[in-house]
Amino acid sequence: MRSLSRSYLLGLVALMVAVATTGYFLAGRTLAPSAPSQPTLPRSTVTLSNPAGEYEVPVYKVNNPQQFFLANQRTLRENEGILYLFTQIRDDSWSGQGFKQSVSVAFFSGRRDQARILRIMDIEPCGTPPPGKTCPSYEPSVAYRMALEMPKGWFAENRIAVGDQMRVNEARN
Repeated sequence: MRSLSRSYLLGLVALMVAVATTGYFLAGRTLAPSAPSQPTLPRSTVTLSNPAGEYEVPVYKVNNPQQFFLANQRTLRENEGILYLFTQIRDDSWSGQGFKQSVSVAFFSGRRDQARILRIMDIEPCGTPPPGKTCPSYEPSVAYRMALEMPKGWFAENRIAVGDQMRVNEARN
């Protein structure tokens, strides 16, 4: 009888340890701060057209300056871009600071439903420069309303050139 009680007690202790351990791990999962969700950029498409045809390209849309940093952290796929939409005409220079890859940037005038390419330039990534140094600036030398970043060489490969048109399509997610 004594061995039965001892076995019973050992089994009971083992069960309590198992329950306590499970509870400890479950509580840790529940109480642990979850990873912050990554903010997302709105998605849409643009249609680029020239005499040879039309190209529909998926893009991330950047509508305000707070989204710039988020946009620069993206690595663009082969046929994917980032479209910057500005509320006013601007002629600011561009820099590759924070970029993960080389890009080609087309600068547009006009409205979202009918914009024309004014200039296309290649921009090299710069990362984060050391203290006292700056990344190179790229001057488009045109007044633009929108800019479309694509992987470097995309515009040339698809025969998209200055004077060709772009239309921003309705948003999609």
